[in-house]
Amino acid sequence: MEDILIAVDLNDRPLRPVPKTEAHEKCVLHRAFSVILTDGQGRILMQKRALSKYHCGGLWSNTCCSHPLWGEDLESAIARKLVQELGIRSVQIREIGRMNYCYNLGNGMSEYEYDHIFTGRYEGDVTPNPEEVECAEWMGMEEILESAAKEPERFTPWFIQMIPYVREAAEERKDIELERLPYNLSVCKLEDASQYTAFDAFHFLAKTGEENSLVCRTEDVPRNALAREDGWKGFRVRGVLDFSLTGILAGITGILAEKGIPVFAVSTYDTDYILVRKEDSGTAAKALEEAGYVVS
Repeated sequence: MEDILIAVDLNDRPLRPVPKTEAHEKCVLHRAFSVILTDGQGRILMQKRALSKYHCGGLWSNTCCSHPLWGEDLESAIARKLVQELGIRSVQIREIGRMNYCYNLGNGMSEYEYDHIFTGRYEGDVTPNPEEVECAEWMGMEEILESAAKEPERFTPWFIQMIPYVREAAEERKDIELERLPYNLSVCKLEDASQYTAFDAFHFLAKTGEENSLVCRTEDVPRNALAREDGWKGFRVRGVLDFSLTGILAGITGILAEKGIPVFAVSTYDTDYILVRKEDSGTAAKALEEAGYVVS
């Protein structure tokens, strides 16, 4: 039975069910997804598509690419295809971007997709299904970039376009540890920055042309603060983060955003601090641990 895909407009709004053959023969824009799995050490799980695939057979691409079926959500479709193609189960993923592309694949076939790009960390076994995948390999980012620059024809066209997202996924670090701050925090506004005097305690003080803002322990909030928001808890990214590192804060806040957890973040010369509402702190810690972070 032929797969029925989701025809969409350029804003990804569903229009109608469309048979897979029609979508590719008549260049119908349809919803798709691409998954980039990393081991957290800079390597990407790449797959070489089976030669029997109806297009782009024998070419290298990211971990998994496919389409949700009509009536199927993206997360369910991704879980289904990771098992079907690579024998991979129970991976925590998050969306990092979207892109549109339209390629003429020859032989009357085209690929016109609204592509949702997901990433996640995985260190388990990989069992390629030979009907879908010729082989799968963990590759370093430099190896991928060098090969794609010299021989782009060895890769699927959408993977070449996706490389900035692949780089973002590869730069996420697994060894990041988050430390819970042991005190309650408040965010407040001051009329005069000199009102704050507890300089030997934890605090962030910011002065701009418009306001004086303070993050501090709740017991240290100045009595004459103009406004205050109590009930925050904090996490500190342990260690010293080099300025060349990218995506650290985005990775953490992205995970929390998916859980609907409001975040307030501040950065210092050495590291980052993430504040969440007190009632969300347990859920936040659990979500980060499930995504591979160490929370102490």
